[in-house]
Amino acid sequence: MFDIKSMMRPELLAAKEYLYARPEDSLWLDCNESPWDSAVNRYPQPPSEKLLSTLCTYYKVDNTQLLLTRGSDEGIDILLRLLCRPYQDNIIISSPTFAMYAVYAKLQGAGIIDIPLMQEQNFKLNFQGILDAVTPNTKIIFLCSPNNPTGSLISIEEMSKLCAAVEQQTLVVVDEAYLEFTTQKSMSTLLSKYSNLVVLRTLSKALGMAGLRMGIVIANAAIINCLKTILSPYLFPSLVLEYAESVITTNKLAIVSDEINYVLRERDMLKQQLQSLPMVKKIWESHANALFMQVEDAERIYEQCKKNKILIRSFAQHSLLKNCLRVSIGLAEQNQKFLDILQQLSDEK
Repeated sequence: MFDIKSMMRPELLAAKEYLYARPEDSLWLDCNESPWDSAVNRYPQPPSEKLLSTLCTYYKVDNTQLLLTRGSDEGIDILLRLLCRPYQDNIIISSPTFAMYAVYAKLQGAGIIDIPLMQEQNFKLNFQGILDAVTPNTKIIFLCSPNNPTGSLISIEEMSKLCAAVEQQTLVVVDEAYLEFTTQKSMSTLLSKYSNLVVLRTLSKALGMAGLRMGIVIANAAIINCLKTILSPYLFPSLVLEYAESVITTNKLAIVSDEINYVLRERDMLKQQLQSLPMVKKIWESHANALFMQVEDAERIYEQCKKNKILIRSFAQHSLLKNCLRVSIGLAEQNQKFLDILQQLSDEK
C-alpha cells in the first residue's frame, strides 16, 4: 500500500487546502474586491459541481478521484512539488518523451534518471531498466502512453506489473493526453488495485479545447486531497469557467468521436502517402494524432516547411533522433500542403 503522506515533503504535511467557494446569496465583503458589478469584478468561484460531474462521468471515475488543473503541466508541477525534496530526491523518465517532466523536475531541484525507450524495438518501454534504476529516493516514475513524440503505447498489463513492483515506495504517473486516439482502456481502471498510480488526462488534444488550459489529475482520494493543499486558489478565470461549463457537456463529449475518427483516417492516409517517398526512411506506428518519422535530411525538410509557413517539430537537438520529425495531423487540405512540400523536395533530388 502506497502511503502518500509518508512520501510527501515533510514541510508540506501541515498544509491545508485553500477553500474559496462563497455562497451566491451572501454579501461578499471579505476579499477587498471592487463592489461595482461586471463580468470580472469578483474572484472566480471553484469549478462547478455540474462541470466536475460531467468530467467524472466521461473519465469513469469518482468525484473524489479527479482534480482539475491548469493544463497537464500544472499536474506535473504540483506532483513534483508535493513529493520531491530539492537535491535529494529523483524521478525516472524514458526519453524521448514529453519535455515538461524534466523541465519541472529541474525547477524543483529533483534529479533525473533517464531510462531511454528501446528505439530498435519500436520505442518499447525498458521495464527491467526502470526497475533496476529505482532508488530509495525515487519519488516518481513519469511515463507517457501514447508517448509524445513517438506515438508508442504501453500495455495495461505492463503498467500493472510496474505499479506492483514499486507500490511501496514510488508513484507511477502515466500521461494519457492522447488516449482518445487509441482503443485501449485508460490506466485509471487500475486505480482500485494500485494506490501509487496517477493518471493525467487533458481537454487539449482530442477534445479540441487547448485554449481552455484544463488538465485532469486522476488518482485515489488520498493523493487528490494532498495535491489540493498546494494548489493555487482561484484556479481558473471566471470567463474560462463560464465557457467551459457551456461547452463541456455530455452531448459534446459524445460527438467528439466523429472528429477522432476523421483524424485517424487522415493519419493513416498521410502515412501511406509518405511511405511512397524515398526520402522518408521510417514511420513508426502511431497511437496519437501525429506521425513520428525518420527522414534523409530532417533539417532541409524542417526549413522548407518553415519557409512555406508550415510548422512541424524537429528533433535535431536529440542525439539519437537527429533525422526525426513529428508532424501533427490536421485537416485534409493542411496535410496535403505538408505532403506537397515533401514531394517537391523529393522531385528536386
